[in-house]
Amino acid sequence: QLVTLEGEALREYHELQAACAERYRAGAAAGAELAFGGGEAGAEDAALLDPDRKDVRRLCEAGVAPSEFDTMQYLFARQSAILLRQGRAAAVAERGAAFLQSFSQRLAGRRDGLPPQLAERWGFTASL
Repeated sequence: QLVTLEGEALREYHELQAACAERYRAGAAAGAELAFGGGEAGAEDAALLDPDRKDVRRLCEAGVAPSEFDTMQYLFARQSAILLRQGRAAAVAERGAAFLQSFSQRLAGRRDGLPPQLAERWGFTASL
């Protein structure tokens, strides 16, 4: 039963990640871009396997919209935790490579308002 629940949670996180990505893209296209984030101290350290680094769930419950930077890392970390519990490290590596590439491109396209070399530093720590 746990495998079924984890499988369902994994699907839900995947759908939520896709919905959030679409919302961020749509907001940018409409000129109503949501906060991207990434400007706070320590942001250059990727949190791809640490879902507890930023409590995105609590922010949402408190009515605070988390940044795209924090949300996308959080959702990836939650999915990774489930996959690792299931013994699917290869799936985490495969998804991680795709996430790293797409999110690095997103960071590179967001140079305005971000600390210098954030994309490069984040990409490096995410690759470790």
